[in-house]
Amino acid sequence: MYETGSWTFHVVAGGWTKCVGNDDRTAYLRLKPSERDPARLVTCATFMESNRPISSATWAQVPFATIERMAEDRAMDLVAAGAGQSTAIEDLERHFKEQIAAGRVQRFTFSEHTPYVPEPVEQPSTPLVRPQRITDDFLKDVAAQYRWLAHINEAPGPAIAEQTGAPVRTVQGWILRARKRGFLPPGRPGRAG
Repeated sequence: MYETGSWTFHVVAGGWTKCVGNDDRTAYLRLKPSERDPARLVTCATFMESNRPISSATWAQVPFATIERMAEDRAMDLVAAGAGQSTAIEDLERHFKEQIAAGRVQRFTFSEHTPYVPEPVEQPSTPLVRPQRITDDFLKDVAAQYRWLAHINEAPGPAIAEQTGAPVRTVQGWILRARKRGFLPPGRPGRAG
């Protein structure tokens, strides 16, 4: 669950996000990976219910970019789970109840008055070693090292290359694979690493 201004968000398997306003508005957003960059999420379908008239100003209050960014950071696996499944608009409320009952929901708290802060970053206990074969465990270690290095404002690519003895280009490939597997959020334009 996210809270921003007057909205609360729930992200469930299949990429659906339920946004409930404190004035009886309920918006449903369907998130999916971008065709241009699969590590980024975009809104591909929307629907809103309200007992009051819905205007363009009402839609303008839905923080699409915030929802997409938070889901990229912490709920990418939920978006991928159930991808391709179709849920009819009239079945959305039932779909959310089923997903929540099954534990396939991500809940967060976020306030537009407080800056978004990612989960705490811990320094990895062991340095990275260049593997014989790339595994998910290795990519998780790359992601942990990347998060730590970014947290201390050190360029992750060159630092990991120095640790492992691998070329920077190879390390960039590992980072990309970690992003595609959901172990890292998408990169931000203009940020090296």
